[in-house]
Amino acid sequence: MSSSRPVAAVLVLALAAAPGTVLAADPVPEVTAAEGARTALGLTIYNHGSALVTDRRSVSLPAGEARLVFPGLPREVQPTGAGLRAAGVQVVQQSLDTSLPTPDALLAAAVGQEVTFERLNPVTGATESVRARVLAGPPAPLFEVDGKVRPDIPGTPVFDALPAGVRLHPAWTGLVRSEATAPAATLAYLTGGLGWQADYTATLSEDAKSLSLQAMATLNNDTGTTFPAAAVKLVAGEVARVDDAPMMAKAARGGMMEYAAAPAAAPMADAAREQIGAFHLYTLDRPVDLPAGRTVQHALLSAQTVPVTTEYRLESPPHVFFNQVMGDTPVHVETRLTFTNDTASGLGKPLPAGTVRVFAPDSAGLLQLVGADRLDHLGEGREGHVTLGRAFDVTAERVQTDFKRLSDRVTETAHRITLTNGRDEAVTVRVAEPLPGQWEILEASTPAEKARSDQAVWRVTVPAKGEAVLSYRARIQY
Repeated sequence: MSSSRPVAAVLVLALAAAPGTVLAADPVPEVTAAEGARTALGLTIYNHGSALVTDRRSVSLPAGEARLVFPGLPREVQPTGAGLRAAGVQVVQQSLDTSLPTPDALLAAAVGQEVTFERLNPVTGATESVRARVLAGPPAPLFEVDGKVRPDIPGTPVFDALPAGVRLHPAWTGLVRSEATAPAATLAYLTGGLGWQADYTATLSEDAKSLSLQAMATLNNDTGTTFPAAAVKLVAGEVARVDDAPMMAKAARGGMMEYAAAPAAAPMADAAREQIGAFHLYTLDRPVDLPAGRTVQHALLSAQTVPVTTEYRLESPPHVFFNQVMGDTPVHVETRLTFTNDTASGLGKPLPAGTVRVFAPDSAGLLQLVGADRLDHLGEGREGHVTLGRAFDVTAERVQTDFKRLSDRVTETAHRITLTNGRDEAVTVRVAEPLPGQWEILEASTPAEKARSDQAVWRVTVPAKGEAVLSYRARIQY
């Protein structure tokens, strides 16, 4: 050949000169929807500790294909429960990077780079620094130090900056195709670490015949991410869950505490409520700031002058009906408040599950905590019960006065229950006896009510500073 130019070089030049030849594809532009470009944020929070987040941010998506990044997501984000909505935009591929910047992740991302390692000199006690090139990351790391390869980590790594591809918080990345330029996009995703419950404050009237009720929605944020100025909706009810997040996204999208008494405040407006399927959705009336690691309360609903009755209850253990037993020591009877959730009582609205703390005024007008209980979801028209504890001065003492075993499966037992009331007014005690199997009351000092197939109930009035005796005989076949 007349030329000394290598054949391969000649071929490359010829291809470069050929019309229509493309040497490399144009890179897909990357567009970041920054947290500072957020224009709207919505949270739909469920009782069981998860939430649906809708995050709208301004972007500058060009026409054609681009790689869109949504950074700053919570660490509890569900890996497969995210979806993008934007006019004229189609998601071709998507991924959710939920890895945290652990030492192993930082070393893996720093392969090929030099990193500073700090170590303690065992002789001098001084901290020394050494530069090493990361040849391979965990689980089998390799480092080059002073031209030598070593498998052990030469100290504590100190990075000059976050290696490329490592983020402090999870991020969503999608390869998207847009028909035209798009100015905004909304990412919807499911996350754990957000939950809510209702917390009720009930204040009894002086005569204990009515109460005022205020419910606060207690919102907990354990996601590691702050949600500023969020429009919040709360779902009351037990929403079914499965391990696969996209399917859920498709389906749901007695101590003493003193307070200064104050004039009753004007009732606040209830949160807007609507029914969705079998659940109730409450919309809070203003945006809520939910800082990371914080608990925030927001007014949910209230009611004034709800009629309430105080009930004293005694329920015996079932074992006393199978065998001959010793006499029991006196027990303090249970105290319970009862109200009806209807419009006539000033309620008539679904009450979400939560803790009820009951306060009552003392003689000085100070409110004292007199009991707390857990309230289950309470629908309209149902009766609600709040157990305050055990009455200090209303007691009961049981004595088994007779026991007969008539056969292997039939017993006959007699009991005397003495109720003592140390209060200044008479009280009525509801005595509930759990009777197993087939049973019959043969005789009783007061007629019994068959409340359930396994329970006989008596209502016994006990005079002030006095006592009352209930006695009965029952035959039980089991």
